This record gives sequence, structure tokens and C-alpha cells, in this order.
Amino acid sequence: MKKRIILLLCVFAVLTACIAAAGCVMDSSSSANVTSDETPEDIYVGIAWVPDSEPEYYEETYRTVAEAGGIPVLLGEVYSGALRYEGEHLSPEYLTKDGYLTADAAEAVKSESADSTNALEVLANIDAVIFSRGEDISPTLYLPSLNPQDIVETGFNAERDVSDYLLMKYCLEHDIPTLAICRGMQMLCVVSGGKLIQDIPAYISAQNREYHFEHRFNPEDPDVSEDYRPTTVRIRDKSSLLYQITGKETLTGCPCWHHQAVLTVDGTKAVVTAVSETSDVEMIEALEHPDKSFVLGLQFHPEAAVVKHLDKEKNADQFMDYETALSFFYGAA
Repeated sequence: MKKRIILLLCVFAVLTACIAAAGCVMDSSSSANVTSDETPEDIYVGIAWVPDSEPEYYEETYRTVAEAGGIPVLLGEVYSGALRYEGEHLSPEYLTKDGYLTADAAEAVKSESADSTNALEVLANIDAVIFSRGEDISPTLYLPSLNPQDIVETGFNAERDVSDYLLMKYCLEHDIPTLAICRGMQMLCVVSGGKLIQDIPAYISAQNREYHFEHRFNPEDPDVSEDYRPTTVRIRDKSSLLYQITGKETLTGCPCWHHQAVLTVDGTKAVVTAVSETSDVEMIEALEHPDKSFVLGLQFHPEAAVVKHLDKEKNADQFMDYETALSFFYGAA
């Protein structure tokens, strides 16, 4: 049987020709220049904007898309028309001292029409979008009131928050195939109208339970290496995209690296399709939008497992196998 690469992000679009390895990073401007040598089946997968100074947030995703047979494209920044910019940076008046969006700026972004932004231009010739890992999201985008003392970690990127929020909103409104990983799933939750857990250790502690850092290495333990933590995830629904992709009810060795999580999507169009157990507390691991063609949010990192196997890292066998990890990006028939 002839093997066909099926890129799930493009709703199982079949690629019937081999894609030559480019060996260079494409940006959204180069994606518009499709040559006559390319076949109609070439699939361009956009990776939502990340500043050039933070390549660690997209490198594994970029490599995995290419491994799956897609053409990865680094997308440009989506700008808010309601806020002022100085170059690619927001005017300082929109930022708190910790670097996240002020409440007024966040409300302006949430109220803005994604169609009035440059999202359409950014997505020129793009077939699907991936939102990758990264910093905590500005809490003003999902909390009606906020005590600054509740901010556990800083290092926010308000420009990326604005860009991701508006691009995610555009993708949902226009039914663009979307895969949202880690921070990406949290942004999917926020744009859908849900709420996040500010800090998992504090959340577990508030329930009088002991946390064992199942989702991220303990940053206060000098003897623990900075690496993903393997987590077991249970898929709730066999009719979900997640089950259709993997064919499994339980996923073991899911690479995790996060201290925040989805708290609830009740009352939204998003549904929870996978969970894990942490100190006997259920944690949300996957979200979907059944009203859309393909919208999948994963709190864990299949791209990290793919890269660990490609690079033959010593602990690769602690994480999900290569085929399962890559199945989130393509299937074979």
C-alpha cells in the first residue's frame, strides 16, 4: 500500500509529493512566494509569532512540522489597532511594572475585532496554525480582578499576548485548522472565555495536598535538571480528535513543562477531552472546539518527544514514542 502523509492540522489533507528539505527558516513574507515547482499539495504550517530573541519557544515545533512533511513558516506579529506601538513593542503605558498588560489594555484587545487587524495578511498562503510554548499569559486577559501579590513568576511578553490573542480569535472565527501547545492551549482557553490556574503548586497547596512537581522540574532544587517531566494523560472521549489521532485511551510519557494550567472552560464552546491526576486532583490536559474543523489544544509537548527521539537523547525512552508523538502532526495510511 502506498504510504501517504496526512497532515492532521489540515484536516487530513493528503500530500502526494515529497517535500524537499529547505534547510533554512522561512518567514511569513517568503511564504507568499509559491513557485511553479511546488505542488498544490504543499502544506504551509504557520507557527504563531515569537520574537527573534526567543527561538527556544519554536525550534522544536519547527523541526517537528518539517519531520511530519509540512513546510513550517514563522509568522509575523499581529498588531492591535486599539493600542499604540513603538516599533514592534507596545507603548509602555499599556504595561504594568511586571510587564503584563494593564486591565484597560487587555479589555481593549478583547473587545477588538480580529478582522480589523493584520491577521489576514500574516496568514497569507498558510493552511494551518500552531501556537507554541512560551511565557505566562497576561492575567488581565482572563481575571476580572487581580491582586499583584498573586503573580508568582514574571517574564511576561505583552506583545506576544496581544498577537496570539488576536490571531487565535481570527483562527477560531474563520475555522482555520489550529494546534495549540502548552501556552498555546492556555491561550485557547482564554480566547474561548475560560480561566487559568495561576500557579499549580499554589493551587494544589490550597487544597491541602502535597505537590510533587509532576508538570515541571522543581526550580528550587539544584540537583534536578531543567527538562520536561513525563506525565500520564487519560483521554475522556473516543469521539474526540485526540482519540482519533492516537487511537489510545491513555497516553504515557507526555512531556510537560508548565506551572500554569486550564482551570475551567465551563460555559464556553471549548470542551475538555483529556485529563491527568496530580496529588488526586484532576488537571486538564487537552481542549477541543467540536464546532470547528480542527482545533486541538494540548497542555503537553509532543514536539519535545519527537525531537528527543530524533536527537537520540539519553532519556528519550522516558517519554512517548516517536510515532505517537508525531501522530499529532501527521497520520499515515
